[in-house]
Amino acid sequence: MADIEGATFLQTCCDQQWASSTLPVPIIQPIDMNDVVAVAPEFEDMDLQTVLEELSSRETRSRLIQGLQMTDAQRLSSPSPDSATPFESNEAIPPTHLLVAHDGLNGPSFAYPCHAIVLASHFAHLPPSPAPYPQPAGTIHRMDVVIPYPAAFDLIREYAYTHSSEALTSRLLGLAPGSMPRTSEAVFEELQDMEVEELSIRARMVQEVYADASALGLVDKQFWEQIQMASCLVSSALNHAVWRDQMEELGERFQPPSEPVPIIIPS
Repeated sequence: MADIEGATFLQTCCDQQWASSTLPVPIIQPIDMNDVVAVAPEFEDMDLQTVLEELSSRETRSRLIQGLQMTDAQRLSSPSPDSATPFESNEAIPPTHLLVAHDGLNGPSFAYPCHAIVLASHFAHLPPSPAPYPQPAGTIHRMDVVIPYPAAFDLIREYAYTHSSEALTSRLLGLAPGSMPRTSEAVFEELQDMEVEELSIRARMVQEVYADASALGLVDKQFWEQIQMASCLVSSALNHAVWRDQMEELGERFQPPSEPVPIIIPS
């Protein structure tokens, strides 16, 4: 899959009429660079692409992810909106915010450590960072966000930090990372081995990630191409699995008898 351009992959899938529908890319306003500069003044006079390239550099990305890994999100989920977290590593960049996602109803909330610069440079619909720059070292601020499916933000956050389309598609489709087939036909064949129940779960996951990313205003062309691909493939595989099960049920129902049936002619 890594060798296939998103548009080509999607076109191949849809041209073969495997999918009944494709999720549309939502209309999202551009990232406001004023919000980016507000949390990272060092990026002043730079465009968004330059900022993203810096965040995606191997060193910076590694330090950001180390910061996430060293943060205990569950421990930081406290009634206090702000708390201090000691960091022992000089390499890790500590997260600035604890994004607490909930559905606005009575569902559970989920806490996600994040960096203000990653939030500001990826999500157009988030409110500006509530913490003014500069912040005291080790301080992390709580940000409450209402999204349709709070648990699904974990996958979106992972993509915002790694920009790995392979990891995104693997998780959405339930395929092992690193073993993703390279053609749409091969992906479809692997999905065909799944049961209807599993494919239904995968289809629901795609819908949930799509809904959350739309609500947050994720600005990333590659992400939306991957979502469209996953939607195309999983809906096609699900339709095929339903048809397959129906054919198997009909076959069992009208299975010819193994022994000849005697014909009784009334006298």
